[in-house]
Amino acid sequence: AFVVTATGRGTEMGKVASSLATKKEETPLQKDLRKLGTKILFIVLGTCAVVFLVELFKQSAESNWLTPLLVAISLAVAAIPEGLPAAVTISLALGVRRMAERRAIVRRLHAVETLGSTSFICTDKTGTITENRMRVEKILTLDPNSERTLLQAMLLCNDTHHSGEGELVGDPTETALVRFAEERGLVLEQMRQSCARVDELAFDSERKMMTTLHRTDSGFVSMTKGAPEMVLERCANLDDRQRKEWYRRCERLSRQGFRLLGFARKKVSQMSSDSSHEEDMEFLGLAAESDPPRVEVPAALKECTSAGIRVAMITGDHMATAQAIAKRIGLEGEVLSGDELALMSDEELYDRVQNIGVYARISPLQKVKILEALKYHDQVVAMTGDGVNDAPALRRAHIGVAMGITGTDVAVEASEMVLTDDNFATIVSAVKEGRLIFENVKKFVHFLLSCNVSEVLTVLLASLLGMPFPLFPIQILWVNLVTDGLPALALGSDKPNRDLMSSPPRKLGEGIITQMGLLGIILQGLILTVGVLGAYTASLYLLPNWFAGWLPKLAAGQAEIYIRSLARTIAFSTLVFSQLLHAFNFRVGRSFLFSKQTLRNLYLNGAFGLSLALQAAVIYFGPVSGIFKTVPLSWIHLVVIAVASLIPVICINLLRRATKIQ
Repeated sequence: AFVVTATGRGTEMGKVASSLATKKEETPLQKDLRKLGTKILFIVLGTCAVVFLVELFKQSAESNWLTPLLVAISLAVAAIPEGLPAAVTISLALGVRRMAERRAIVRRLHAVETLGSTSFICTDKTGTITENRMRVEKILTLDPNSERTLLQAMLLCNDTHHSGEGELVGDPTETALVRFAEERGLVLEQMRQSCARVDELAFDSERKMMTTLHRTDSGFVSMTKGAPEMVLERCANLDDRQRKEWYRRCERLSRQGFRLLGFARKKVSQMSSDSSHEEDMEFLGLAAESDPPRVEVPAALKECTSAGIRVAMITGDHMATAQAIAKRIGLEGEVLSGDELALMSDEELYDRVQNIGVYARISPLQKVKILEALKYHDQVVAMTGDGVNDAPALRRAHIGVAMGITGTDVAVEASEMVLTDDNFATIVSAVKEGRLIFENVKKFVHFLLSCNVSEVLTVLLASLLGMPFPLFPIQILWVNLVTDGLPALALGSDKPNRDLMSSPPRKLGEGIITQMGLLGIILQGLILTVGVLGAYTASLYLLPNWFAGWLPKLAAGQAEIYIRSLARTIAFSTLVFSQLLHAFNFRVGRSFLFSKQTLRNLYLNGAFGLSLALQAAVIYFGPVSGIFKTVPLSWIHLVVIAVASLIPVICINLLRRATKIQ
């Protein structure tokens, strides 16, 4: 008869499900964009209100409020970077595609950038640091006569099976045991027919053992395999001296990097699913398996060191085995066992957690404790896992990384990223890609906002100086969506100008826009504004007198309207051309504007050409020019636009090279 002890969320699986229901934290990029959006909103509302009141005050008593409203709307359109959401989304999507090509599947888009902020990686050992290609190198038996019994236990206490093609299917640890036994003459299917399994006690991280119950001709027998220290302490056929000797053997083999499994059996009088099967057992011996580290891991660890990223290896293996593997791959730091961790207070762990490089005999629940201690120090943590019990840690980590080969469905669902090759080096590649994405997001955010500042200042200063509107709302919207948006999208796919893994990760609280970055945005926007207003003023007040012969013969009232339309078209085109050129300032970084770096981004070159073509259509194509209220330009007007655009952009480039302005 069965006794029900818990149902629903009270079961072990229910507890895992409850832990997964925890609200996921925002990524650094989500926080930055939310804060940026809030700031822009308040700035827009405040500035528009002030300008509306100023313009309303300037109007005569007979005038209506439509003119001030038009100015305020123009300002609102100029201040809001409409192309930003699309640029961010497309940049992240392109990053996801590049990461998929590197065998890292991102399940949540905004998590891509969080990888670039990663400051601590907690990684599993088996299959991630190592190749997960297990091979039994040797077995040690209690006496020579028990070798066959040990081999039988290796086959019976095992969930491996043969596929239709004869291949072994199962966990690599277990398939290695079957392969070793079959190489010595035993056959898996024959053994299971003669000793049929009738029950089992599944492996769990607390007992660190697995037991199967079998029916034989002489009765029932249980077979147990698990961590040697757990098996040895439950065996009755060893005295204290023998048990200590086996402990020493285990320590010796573990120091050589072997993964050890202990085996035992017990004759049972009746069939039952009882934990007493794991008491007073007969010890059979040990199996020592090797699992070599991946060849690319040492180089990946060095790259982490140069990038300021700390790494900790978390494993359920023996401490000596973990230390041996850590030494072979060059992983440094203190070593802590699960038993020691269980006895530590939170404060003690907080003091030591950042210096620990190897955790051994760790249970999945202890991963959560390690994670919370790292988060206490504001570390951005990437945590790997593959089992059902790893799900809470994966869920709570900034980046949960599930294994695509050995991972369970629950672990995958709890993660942000899945490694299709279970390789530690893939995590490092993903971190590098995340850094590139943040660099590109930073580029086009600074680009878009500096352009928006120039648009706001152009409208605002023209209004305060009593000049006619320099730009209509539809013209500003065109600039934001097309001539700003296309270069911004191109910058989102830019290649790095420097080694992204040679500098430490950005601080957790550091946003996209720092104080120096904000200063740079304002100064660059102001310089662009000088060029636009300069061209507008010249075309409004100087060109009509200097080049009167270039103007069409119009009546006095119509001539004034035409001059204003011409001046607006020149200001509109100067704003477009200067911003398109300004995009190349972000392509070259601190290099000279006209250098080899300038044209390396083919997407940006294409965006520049396409935006110029579209702008030409807006000016010279009759049906479209009527919508945007533009007039055709002559070569002298194009010269004014070129000069008023090039000079500010070159000044900005020199300013960026001479200062720390971004």
